[in-house]
Amino acid sequence: MKTGYTEFSYGYAFTENLISSQVSPPINAPYFPNLQQEATLGYDIRIDLPTSPIFFQFKIPERMVRTTAAEISKYALPGISIPFFRMPLMESRFSSQHDHLLTLEASNPARVYYCCSTAPDLRRFNADYLDKQVHNHSLIVPPSFIGPLPDHKKHNVVFTGISGPLYFCSEPREVERRQLKEAISFLFDPPREDALGEEVKVRSEKIDDVIDKALTDLLAIIGDRHMALDEWLTRVQTRLAATQEFAPRIDFPEQLRVKIIAAREIARSMLGLEFLIAQNYAQESNP
Repeated sequence: MKTGYTEFSYGYAFTENLISSQVSPPINAPYFPNLQQEATLGYDIRIDLPTSPIFFQFKIPERMVRTTAAEISKYALPGISIPFFRMPLMESRFSSQHDHLLTLEASNPARVYYCCSTAPDLRRFNADYLDKQVHNHSLIVPPSFIGPLPDHKKHNVVFTGISGPLYFCSEPREVERRQLKEAISFLFDPPREDALGEEVKVRSEKIDDVIDKALTDLLAIIGDRHMALDEWLTRVQTRLAATQEFAPRIDFPEQLRVKIIAAREIARSMLGLEFLIAQNYAQESNP
């Protein structure tokens, strides 16, 4: 049975729902190659994420509702029962799409996916779109999970829905499943400490020690004639709560940000000095 919606509609709905659900937007508009370009590229869309591009080849499944389907009558695939879906792969005698995707994935690991709707009909597809869930209700399969096609014949990926087993057919072979949320969430919204790892924590702790000593020295110089440290920190914290002042490259802990600004203000207002912290984030070599 046909699902009642087109690959173009699905691709648009998937892309819109996916991008609108993320905190960090892509850095460019999505790129849709034309038909001539797609013949040599293999993908339907490239989305330039904050960290790297990701590529999708959209597929509309065929919904199987009869027990005479080979997956049921001939192979009796575990976990597959009617109704189920077939995601068609482009036959290699007509197109090198799958080979192009395998090549692209080899140079972009964890960035290239077949993407197939699991909406059984137009009503469900429309509901998913309005609920902004088309992307979450889609099956994604890296081409490498399928591997090279064994011949020029017709082949499918068989599944029952967003969960459950996957099989590559015609000669059945189970395929590993990947969840969209796990596959791309770190690409759209990479953890701020991911690139620097524990180094960020260590550097923040070192800076905190430096600032504590600087504050102690500054307050010793200006004496008790002026505000105590707690008063300086409270004043800065109150102001920060109402503004976006001081946005460092790394998200320092809130209390450290307050201390840095307080030290800068004490040095500037009490001693007429500029307070500066310089930190090298490039890879350091041991002396």
